[in-house]
Amino acid sequence: MDQDPIIAEDLEPVRLRTSLLERIDQLSEQRRRLLQEMASVRNQVAARRQLNEIDQELDRLWDERRRELRKRQPVEQEDIALDIAMEDLMGDDAGGF
Repeated sequence: MDQDPIIAEDLEPVRLRTSLLERIDQLSEQRRRLLQEMASVRNQVAARRQLNEIDQELDRLWDERRRELRKRQPVEQEDIALDIAMEDLMGDDAGGF
């Protein structure tokens, strides 16, 4: 199916890989590995502290990414509703131990 060129142009800023998204990917992968290793880690306190630091940095990076996207696109009610819904889904203590 051919893609509408106008839609493709509108979506391009969202698809672009930025250093911000690359850092989010790196931290997400580090977080995933840490969670897998936690079962065998002797120093659970240090592992949990590191996981907490990663979660805080990911929260900050995702906030920055949302601000980046808002600068590129006019804010619409659907976008605001989606942000609120995502925050409700993630909760205040998402990923915390």
